Amino acid sequence: MAFLVKLIVFGFIALVASYYGIYFLVAGGMSPEEQAQQLRDQVQPGMSWVDVVDIREPKRVLRTSFSNMGMPRQIESDYDKDNVRTMVSSGKAADGFAFPFVFSSNTAFSINFDASGAVTSVTDDATANDLFNGKLFSP
Repeated sequence: MAFLVKLIVFGFIALVASYYGIYFLVAGGMSPEEQAQQLRDQVQPGMSWVDVVDIREPKRVLRTSFSNMGMPRQIESDYDKDNVRTMVSSGKAADGFAFPFVFSSNTAFSINFDASGAVTSVTDDATANDLFNGKLFSP
């Protein structure tokens, strides 16, 4: 019986140690908020989209287009470097595009680009915490 208890305790300790070991290897020991702040600090207006990708590769791309009535809409797709390069060089991103980054339920922002692929701004995006705290629908 004592052996079984020791085995369970050892297994639990090994599981917790592996979780934190993997966390520090993948995240570099930084919290999601620290990672977000680091990216935000490194991105500067005028940088090319390629420079941003070299810092951190996005998972999604939002291409902005305007309807005939002048209403903006965003077309979302998975990130693919060749597709973004083609989009920028062919003029399909005439109204700009963005790389959205979600770091946690509290931290999300988009890096916005103009038609030439240069950074124009970084804007905060709505998060799950905004929804739960009533910030999305308050006047």
